[in-house]
Amino acid sequence: MSYFRLPVVSMTAQDKNLGLRVYCARSFLSRTLGLLCARPLQTDEALWLEPCGSVHTLGMNYAIDVVFLDRERRIVDQVESLPPSRLAGRRLARSVLELPARAARGLGLERGMELRVGEVS
Repeated sequence: MSYFRLPVVSMTAQDKNLGLRVYCARSFLSRTLGLLCARPLQTDEALWLEPCGSVHTLGMNYAIDVVFLDRERRIVDQVESLPPSRLAGRRLARSVLELPARAARGLGLERGMELRVGEVS
């Protein structure tokens, strides 16, 4: 799977553009494959899975940050550097933002922040 076939959106938090190229995985297949069949995310990239309440890193050989969002796209929780071969989910999550390991902290993402989605390109 190539990210280049997925729609891309921008995301803001606290009215600040996060400066990420956010790939939208909304189909069953793209959500199921996620990061498994693609190159690792670059520092300025993210994968947004919607709808989604849990993720896994089975079959991956690197860690990722996982940000869980509710229906209003508020951050309900996050897992920093989820290692390979692990599962993570949150009951209130309706979508998930996957980032390179340690990127969420660098972006200043915190519980309660609302993420806004820009235009799809």
